[in-house]
Amino acid sequence: MKNDLSTKMLILEYIKLTYPITLVFPLITVIVLSFIAAQKIFLTFELILVIFLAIIWTIIANTINQVSDYDIDKINFLDTPLVTQSISPKKVIFLAINLILISFILAFYLGQQIVLLNILAIIVAVIYSFEPFRLKKRTFLSHITIAIGYGVLVPILAFFVFSNNLRIEIVSIVFLTAVLMSMQKDYRDKIGDSWAGIKTFVVTLGEFASLFHLAFIVLPFITIIFLINKKILPTTYYLVLFGSIPISLAFYYAIKNKNKPKIKLAYPYMIISASILIILIGIVELIQ
Repeated sequence: MKNDLSTKMLILEYIKLTYPITLVFPLITVIVLSFIAAQKIFLTFELILVIFLAIIWTIIANTINQVSDYDIDKINFLDTPLVTQSISPKKVIFLAINLILISFILAFYLGQQIVLLNILAIIVAVIYSFEPFRLKKRTFLSHITIAIGYGVLVPILAFFVFSNNLRIEIVSIVFLTAVLMSMQKDYRDKIGDSWAGIKTFVVTLGEFASLFHLAFIVLPFITIIFLINKKILPTTYYLVLFGSIPISLAFYYAIKNKNKPKIKLAYPYMIISASILIILIGIVELIQ
């Protein structure tokens, strides 16, 4: 019975290692954009594989980042499996290698274009976390790198598999939303990032960071208005502008609680808010 309990606890630790809340945004994105690409709601074996591949990309990025951020997480996150030593770094690397192999199996099944995307996804995850690149340290480049993973590769995956028409205008909105997610996360990570010399805007700008971020909060929505005025997007996309409300509130929550324990909830709120925006895009596209 004791062994059964320890096995269950170990499984829970591995689940915690994947950082489950971060899987919500790529999950919603790949499902909604697959529906948009196919212009219908559907469920096929290919869609299931695409969902698994998008999730695996995120887990690979999360796991290797936790290995590279071990010392930082001893400040920011005392309950992660690596910090509590419930899972060793070697086992985490072993898991990441196995997930990479699985991702290639899925990608080969889905086609040559997806194999190339898979290689790019792994490269992005590695150069974000590890030296000599470690783009996590490069201020704005860190946000761009995260946004490429969440907001470019995942959407392109959906369009490449289910459509011959890559909707650049939609990818651009998802990309800018992912940039906002990355920026908001920095409020939660401020103390550890400062200690490790990670030059995020929150660390380098201090109290002025919130004013700086205000300009970026409106960027996806200004882009939507611009695309509507240029008749690239239909006027029904004005509905998507309601997505600015939860995203703005998520940023406000992070700024208000940046020096409080409640800051840990800020990033999950942001992920949910960004996912709502993607769902609004899906509603607008599918009701046309």
